[in-house]
Amino acid sequence: MVLNGDAGNQPGMVATFFRRVAKHFANESAVVTPNGQLLSHHLDQGLEKWRQLPAQQRRKLDVLGEFDASFLPSPPARGLIANVYSRGLRRDGRGELQIYKTKVARSLEAGRDHLWLSESEAMSLLPDELAGGSRKSVDSAIVDRICRRYLIDLVRVGGNGGPRKPENVLRAEMDLTIEAATDSKIRLRIDGSARLATQDVGSGARRDAPKIDDYQLLGSATYDRSSKRFTSFNLVAISETGHYDEIEKRVLPLGVAFELTPGEKPADRVPPSSYSADYFGTKP
Repeated sequence: MVLNGDAGNQPGMVATFFRRVAKHFANESAVVTPNGQLLSHHLDQGLEKWRQLPAQQRRKLDVLGEFDASFLPSPPARGLIANVYSRGLRRDGRGELQIYKTKVARSLEAGRDHLWLSESEAMSLLPDELAGGSRKSVDSAIVDRICRRYLIDLVRVGGNGGPRKPENVLRAEMDLTIEAATDSKIRLRIDGSARLATQDVGSGARRDAPKIDDYQLLGSATYDRSSKRFTSFNLVAISETGHYDEIEKRVLPLGVAFELTPGEKPADRVPPSSYSADYFGTKP
């Protein structure tokens, strides 16, 4: 089972199960019984405890309440689903980027989220002229969604303070260029940059001034002409100041990676952490 960050706020079965497991989850895993009894946060220890449980206790199912499917929206049909990974980074003595880890649990694994594009939004990534060298700007709604909901410090689930407000996107642009076009596929290059303001003090802003972060974006995508679907979508965003270690009070680089997934696994179909009725719009 995969639990999104707001699972504890949902009514009925999901909230009951979530609260039995733990009062708070942040990029963690757990081995639990079907009734939500927490066995361990470590897989090997949890499996060992599971083996020791009597068979009757393994099969026991309590009535936890009703399941409301409206709280679990499905990805858009024939749209694009991208897994999102966010990491605090550091530079070593040679200036090379390395993964930044501390003793705090949430720094041990990448922060995770999902980006959804509707079918029409995915198709809008293609330039009108499908020939090598053709170029177009990415639709502003897509750029806005990426900047406000994903270029945030996702090292914490959903980011410190959640999605940015529209006024905190100071500048943002993304362009697509066809690098190669054949009868079977189209390969695109993605280039972009953004300047974003962070108002949250827990993310490094001062009380009298926001923290300003500049991002560079680079990626690629492949479109299959026979299936009329994207078969790859890879995008990386880097900011030298995007991550703030709130324990050591350090400003560090942040890396955010987007990777296309077919969405066949339940974990890949979890709604975006900031999903709401206006997710496909530009409202705050």
